[in-house]
Amino acid sequence: MFLATRFGFPISTTHALTGGLVGAGLAASPAGVDLTQLGGAFFLPLLVSPIIAFALSIAVSKLSKKVPSHPVLMGAHTLSAVTVCFARALNDTPKVAALILASQALSPHLTLSLVAASMALGGLLSAKKVAETLSKKAVQMNETEGLSANLVTGLLVIFASKLGMPVSTTHVSGGSIFGIGMMSGKADAATIRGILLAWVTTLPVATLIAYLAFLALTAGA
Repeated sequence: MFLATRFGFPISTTHALTGGLVGAGLAASPAGVDLTQLGGAFFLPLLVSPIIAFALSIAVSKLSKKVPSHPVLMGAHTLSAVTVCFARALNDTPKVAALILASQALSPHLTLSLVAASMALGGLLSAKKVAETLSKKAVQMNETEGLSANLVTGLLVIFASKLGMPVSTTHVSGGSIFGIGMMSGKADAATIRGILLAWVTTLPVATLIAYLAFLALTAGA
């Protein structure tokens, strides 16, 4: 995650966490990993959600072309960005907190507070390059297009959270932005290819690292 953020690649924390859990689980007890549960409860939502976001953003983009540009859109755009931040916290914070709670090292309230504070601090310190990749390099967007992408992302992630589905806010946001880019013709194909490659490699790389880390930490135990 740190390396991807350093180079501005918007990869999924959810994919990294899932890969880490699978890798550690396979190293600890291969028979204990329920691949059927992983496929239905984790991999399917992660795979389908950006595709849905892509399709929805195309539909919303067609409708937004009928909306004239107006200064009030700036305020609405800001509000939509807040909605995405809320959706991310709603869907992502419990995933990270669950790993800490599983160890029972800290109290639930302290765990949630520390995770939320860490996410906010990380966003302030290291989010600029990732934000620039999605907002400027992958697709050039105006206020209306940005508003459309945010609305699709926020509402889709909130809906998934309501159903208890661990989707990736990053992938949903990326899918929304790519859909906008396809409709506007302002997508940068090379940048999008790089992002997609980072997405594809995140889970297997995280799985391998966690697998090797578990073996190293338990060697001689």
